[in-house]
Amino acid sequence: MTEKTYTALYLDGPLEGQTEERAFIDGEFDTRFPALGAVGGLESTFWYEAGDTEEVEGHLTVKYSFDAADSDPTVRTGDIGDDH
Repeated sequence: MTEKTYTALYLDGPLEGQTEERAFIDGEFDTRFPALGAVGGLESTFWYEAGDTEEVEGHLTVKYSFDAADSDPTVRTGDIGDDH
């Protein structure tokens, strides 16, 4: 049976050390995708890019690196209108 999912391993950024199962799209893993998270209670988008891959017992793990330049800030910078 062909695998329908792979494991995404987040190497750095706000999701560092976490893993999740992701579905192959047309037999391929995502080379780049957004992940949602919360910073200071606000929804934020974090972009991750694929790097090295590893296959263990027929199951693929893809290691993803955080793309800070294209992502929302990872620290809250204050409220809108906050002069302090």
